[in-house]
Amino acid sequence: MKRYIPTLAVLALVAFTGYHSVYFRKLSTMKSVQTGSFDAESFAARLWSGAVASAADSAVVLGRLIDETVTGGTQVLERRTHALAIGNYRYAMIRAEGVVKQFDSTEFLLSVPHADSSIGVRVALEYIYGNAIRDASASVQVKDFPNSSDLSAIAEALNRMARKRVVTANDHILRAGDRLEVIGAVELHREHLRWQGLEIHPVRITRK
Repeated sequence: MKRYIPTLAVLALVAFTGYHSVYFRKLSTMKSVQTGSFDAESFAARLWSGAVASAADSAVVLGRLIDETVTGGTQVLERRTHALAIGNYRYAMIRAEGVVKQFDSTEFLLSVPHADSSIGVRVALEYIYGNAIRDASASVQVKDFPNSSDLSAIAEALNRMARKRVVTANDHILRAGDRLEVIGAVELHREHLRWQGLEIHPVRITRK
Protein backbone atom coordinates (compact mmCIF):
# COMPACT_ATOMS: atom_id res chain seq x y z
CA MET A 1 0.00 0.00 0.00
CA LYS A 2 2.85 2.35 0.84
CA ARG A 3 4.13 2.21 -2.74
CA TYR A 4 0.86 3.75 -4.01
CA ILE A 5 0.98 6.76 -1.66
CA PRO A 6 3.42 8.86 -3.81
CA THR A 7 1.34 8.18 -6.92
CA LEU A 8 -1.89 9.15 -5.18
CA ALA A 9 -0.29 12.33 -3.85
CA VAL A 10 0.84 13.37 -7.35
CA LEU A 11 -2.62 12.73 -8.80
CA ALA A 12 -4.22 14.74 -6.01
CA LEU A 13 -1.84 17.65 -6.63
CA VAL A 14 -2.57 17.63 -10.38
CA ALA A 15 -6.31 17.53 -9.76
CA PHE A 16 -6.12 20.40 -7.26
CA THR A 17 -4.01 22.56 -9.59
CA GLY A 18 -6.19 21.85 -12.60
CA TYR A 19 -9.39 22.67 -10.74
CA HIS A 20 -8.14 26.10 -9.70
CA SER A 21 -6.47 27.05 -12.99
CA VAL A 22 -9.20 25.98 -15.43
CA TYR A 23 -12.73 27.35 -15.11
CA PHE A 24 -15.68 27.97 -17.36
CA ARG A 25 -17.50 31.21 -18.03
CA LYS A 26 -20.45 32.09 -20.26
CA LEU A 27 -19.39 33.36 -23.69
CA SER A 28 -21.57 36.47 -23.27
CA THR A 29 -19.77 37.30 -20.01
CA MET A 30 -16.37 36.88 -21.62
CA LYS A 31 -17.38 39.13 -24.49
CA SER A 32 -18.58 41.77 -22.07
CA VAL A 33 -15.35 41.63 -20.07
CA GLN A 34 -13.07 41.64 -23.11
CA THR A 35 -14.77 44.17 -25.36
CA GLY A 36 -17.43 45.87 -23.29
CA SER A 37 -20.79 46.98 -24.68
CA PHE A 38 -21.04 49.95 -27.04
CA ASP A 39 -23.20 52.76 -25.64
CA ALA A 40 -24.65 54.26 -28.82
CA GLU A 41 -26.84 56.76 -26.96
CA SER A 42 -23.96 58.36 -25.07
CA PHE A 43 -21.75 58.34 -28.15
CA ALA A 44 -24.49 59.93 -30.27
CA ALA A 45 -25.10 62.58 -27.60
CA ARG A 46 -21.45 63.61 -27.86
CA LEU A 47 -21.71 63.72 -31.64
CA TRP A 48 -24.88 65.83 -31.44
CA SER A 49 -23.14 68.55 -29.45
CA GLY A 50 -19.90 68.12 -31.41
CA ALA A 51 -19.72 67.03 -35.04
CA VAL A 52 -23.43 67.45 -35.77
CA ALA A 53 -23.52 70.94 -34.27
CA SER A 54 -20.39 71.90 -36.22
CA ALA A 55 -21.90 70.60 -39.47
CA ALA A 56 -25.09 72.57 -38.77
CA ASP A 57 -23.09 75.75 -38.17
CA SER A 58 -21.43 75.40 -41.58
CA ALA A 59 -24.46 74.03 -43.47
CA VAL A 60 -24.64 75.09 -47.11
CA VAL A 61 -27.60 77.22 -48.16
CA LEU A 62 -29.94 75.15 -50.32
CA GLY A 63 -30.13 77.74 -53.11
CA ARG A 64 -26.36 77.96 -53.28
CA LEU A 65 -26.00 74.19 -53.50
CA ILE A 66 -28.50 74.12 -56.36
CA ASP A 67 -26.67 76.89 -58.24
CA GLU A 68 -23.30 75.25 -57.74
CA THR A 69 -24.49 71.93 -59.12
CA VAL A 70 -26.01 73.70 -62.13
CA THR A 71 -22.70 75.35 -63.00
CA GLY A 72 -20.26 72.75 -61.69
CA GLY A 73 -22.13 69.52 -62.26
CA THR A 74 -22.30 66.58 -59.93
CA GLN A 75 -18.60 66.96 -59.13
CA VAL A 76 -19.75 69.62 -56.68
CA LEU A 77 -21.32 66.85 -54.61
CA GLU A 78 -17.89 65.39 -53.91
CA ARG A 79 -16.99 68.60 -52.13
CA ARG A 80 -20.30 69.48 -50.55
CA THR A 81 -21.55 66.06 -49.46
CA HIS A 82 -20.43 62.99 -47.54
CA ALA A 83 -21.03 59.24 -47.56
CA LEU A 84 -19.65 56.25 -45.69
CA ALA A 85 -20.08 53.87 -48.59
CA ILE A 86 -19.16 54.04 -52.26
CA GLY A 87 -22.19 54.65 -54.45
CA ASN A 88 -24.53 57.25 -55.87
CA TYR A 89 -26.15 58.28 -52.60
CA ARG A 90 -24.58 61.30 -50.93
CA TYR A 91 -25.59 63.27 -47.83
CA ALA A 92 -25.42 66.99 -47.12
CA MET A 93 -26.22 69.34 -44.27
CA ILE A 94 -28.25 72.18 -45.76
CA ARG A 95 -29.86 75.42 -44.63
CA ALA A 96 -33.27 76.45 -45.99
CA GLU A 97 -35.41 79.44 -45.07
CA GLY A 98 -38.99 79.82 -46.18
CA VAL A 99 -42.66 79.82 -45.30
CA VAL A 100 -44.64 76.85 -44.02
CA LYS A 101 -47.32 76.08 -46.62
CA GLN A 102 -48.75 72.83 -45.30
CA PHE A 103 -48.44 71.19 -41.92
CA ASP A 104 -49.45 67.94 -40.26
CA SER A 105 -48.13 65.64 -37.55
CA THR A 106 -45.70 63.80 -39.87
CA GLU A 107 -44.12 66.64 -41.88
CA PHE A 108 -44.50 70.18 -43.13
CA LEU A 109 -43.95 71.70 -46.54
CA LEU A 110 -41.56 74.64 -46.62
CA SER A 111 -41.65 76.98 -49.62
CA VAL A 112 -38.08 78.22 -50.19
CA PRO A 113 -37.49 81.15 -52.59
CA HIS A 114 -34.93 80.45 -55.31
CA ALA A 115 -34.15 82.56 -58.38
CA ASP A 116 -37.49 83.76 -59.78
CA SER A 117 -39.49 80.89 -58.29
CA SER A 118 -39.63 78.73 -55.19
CA ILE A 119 -38.82 75.18 -54.19
CA GLY A 120 -41.06 73.07 -51.98
CA VAL A 121 -39.09 70.95 -49.52
CA ARG A 122 -40.53 68.53 -47.00
CA VAL A 123 -39.34 68.65 -43.39
CA ALA A 124 -39.81 65.31 -41.67
CA LEU A 125 -41.31 65.34 -38.19
CA GLU A 126 -42.14 61.70 -37.55
CA TYR A 127 -40.42 59.46 -40.09
CA ILE A 128 -36.80 60.34 -39.39
CA TYR A 129 -34.94 57.16 -40.25
CA GLY A 130 -31.84 56.10 -42.15
CA ASN A 131 -28.30 57.44 -42.17
CA ALA A 132 -28.81 61.01 -43.36
CA ILE A 133 -27.94 62.85 -40.13
CA ARG A 134 -25.02 60.57 -39.33
CA ASP A 135 -23.48 60.76 -42.79
CA ALA A 136 -24.26 64.40 -43.59
CA SER A 137 -22.43 65.45 -40.42
CA ALA A 138 -19.34 63.38 -41.39
CA SER A 139 -19.19 62.44 -37.73
CA VAL A 140 -17.93 58.85 -38.04
CA GLN A 141 -15.71 56.76 -40.28
CA VAL A 142 -16.17 53.13 -41.21
CA LYS A 143 -12.61 52.20 -40.22
CA ASP A 144 -13.34 53.21 -36.63
CA PHE A 145 -16.30 50.82 -36.36
CA PRO A 146 -15.55 47.29 -37.61
CA ASN A 147 -18.90 46.21 -36.18
CA SER A 148 -21.50 47.52 -38.64
CA SER A 149 -24.25 47.17 -36.04
CA ASP A 150 -22.57 49.94 -34.03
CA LEU A 151 -22.79 52.26 -37.04
CA SER A 152 -26.49 51.49 -37.39
CA ALA A 153 -27.02 52.08 -33.67
CA ILE A 154 -25.36 55.50 -33.94
CA ALA A 155 -27.63 56.50 -36.84
CA GLU A 156 -30.73 55.35 -34.96
CA ALA A 157 -29.69 57.21 -31.81
CA LEU A 158 -29.10 60.45 -33.75
CA ASN A 159 -32.52 60.10 -35.38
CA ARG A 160 -34.15 59.70 -31.96
CA MET A 161 -32.38 62.84 -30.78
CA ALA A 162 -33.70 64.77 -33.78
CA ARG A 163 -37.25 63.69 -32.98
CA LYS A 164 -36.88 64.45 -29.28
CA ARG A 165 -34.72 67.57 -29.25
CA VAL A 166 -35.91 69.25 -32.45
CA VAL A 167 -39.36 68.00 -33.38
CA THR A 168 -40.85 67.65 -29.90
CA ALA A 169 -39.43 71.03 -28.93
CA ASN A 170 -41.15 72.74 -31.86
CA ASP A 171 -44.19 70.76 -32.99
CA HIS A 172 -46.61 72.52 -30.62
CA ILE A 173 -45.78 75.97 -32.05
CA LEU A 174 -45.50 75.18 -35.78
CA ARG A 175 -48.23 76.68 -37.91
CA ALA A 176 -48.93 77.21 -41.60
CA GLY A 177 -47.69 80.66 -42.56
CA ASP A 178 -44.72 80.60 -40.18
CA ARG A 179 -41.37 81.75 -41.56
CA LEU A 180 -38.70 79.30 -40.48
CA GLU A 181 -35.07 78.49 -41.01
CA VAL A 182 -34.46 74.75 -41.09
CA ILE A 183 -31.03 73.17 -40.94
CA GLY A 184 -30.91 69.47 -41.55
CA ALA A 185 -29.62 66.48 -43.44
CA VAL A 186 -30.69 65.51 -46.94
CA GLU A 187 -30.05 62.46 -49.13
CA LEU A 188 -29.05 63.15 -52.73
CA HIS A 189 -28.60 60.79 -55.67
CA ARG A 190 -25.78 62.03 -57.85
CA GLU A 191 -27.33 60.65 -61.03
CA HIS A 192 -30.88 61.79 -60.31
CA LEU A 193 -30.81 65.10 -58.47
CA ARG A 194 -34.30 66.26 -57.51
CA TRP A 195 -34.76 69.45 -55.54
CA GLN A 196 -38.55 69.77 -55.54
CA GLY A 197 -39.92 67.62 -52.74
CA LEU A 198 -36.49 67.17 -51.18
CA GLU A 199 -36.85 65.73 -47.65
CA ILE A 200 -34.94 67.30 -44.78
CA HIS A 201 -34.25 65.54 -41.50
CA PRO A 202 -34.04 68.54 -39.17
CA VAL A 203 -31.34 69.18 -36.60
CA ARG A 204 -32.37 72.81 -36.01
CA ILE A 205 -35.61 74.73 -36.54
CA THR A 206 -35.58 78.48 -35.94
CA ARG A 207 -38.52 80.86 -36.18
CA LYS A 208 -37.77 84.00 -38.23
